[in-house]
Amino acid sequence: MAKPLIVYGLEPILNPSFEDDEDLDAPTSWVTTASVSGINEVSATVFQSAGRGLPSARSLRQNTQDGTAGNKAIARQRFAADELVSILVEHEQELAIAAPIQPLRQEGLANASLRLRFFDSTGSSTPATGGELTSALEREFVAGGPIWFLMVGAARVPAGTAWVDVDLEYDIATAGFLADASVYWDRIMVGGLVDLDKGFRGGMTVNLEPGTRTNEGDGTAETLRIRGPRSRISLALANLVEDSRLWSQMIAFDAWLSTGVGFSAIWGDRDALTNAKRHYQRVVPDRRLRVGFPAGLLRRNYDLRLIAPNEGAA
Repeated sequence: MAKPLIVYGLEPILNPSFEDDEDLDAPTSWVTTASVSGINEVSATVFQSAGRGLPSARSLRQNTQDGTAGNKAIARQRFAADELVSILVEHEQELAIAAPIQPLRQEGLANASLRLRFFDSTGSSTPATGGELTSALEREFVAGGPIWFLMVGAARVPAGTAWVDVDLEYDIATAGFLADASVYWDRIMVGGLVDLDKGFRGGMTVNLEPGTRTNEGDGTAETLRIRGPRSRISLALANLVEDSRLWSQMIAFDAWLSTGVGFSAIWGDRDALTNAKRHYQRVVPDRRLRVGFPAGLLRRNYDLRLIAPNEGAA
């Protein structure tokens, strides 16, 4: 059974796919100074292309130089708390980080992790500065495979959050050092979380709009390109019970949608990491979320229409 996943209100992570690094050295916009004999280098040989409109030619390779105790690789950056963070605090919901990862060995996958760290207003734009706040809930899970996996970390946003640090970490203390157990990260996405871990309570349909029209003219016909292809996505979530986790997640999602700004990523199945399998990484609302109330026990139905510009489903 497919388990959909939505990460909405994608935060402005700089160089999330490591495409800015022509020199294949340390990743631009990511701070690696917290590493201890760590390897943080950009690779042009391993990368994850999600499909049409979303090419990739770079990824980040992590490992350590050797097996000395305490060695680790860390790539980190920070963004300021924004309207999405305020909504998540108000509704006591999770901020999530999701990224495709390719491990060369199982030990590498065990050593790798994603972290979100929250700091108060005493800090600055420099990562790891300020007073660190404790999240009330943190979790991590892995889907997909066997080559590219999707690693997801989620944490409840504490009140008073002014800065959020995003960490990609490789720590040999977990499964030990192996020189050939590197991991490759691509497409780092951070946003609010709607986790349909028990499957879709409704349906998802996708219609491809090719972006062309036919001009019939005077006895001749020609095809005109009017814009890039895109996919129009319709989602239905039915019978969400009051005060359930999914109910609360959708209320926060609705609150963000009302701002009318920003992109989301959606996986029709978190095990499928290309848009040929209904995974879209840059979708925008087509119209405002519609909420319905079925008769009987208080429940909600949600209907969404989303557009994935420049992402034509294969």
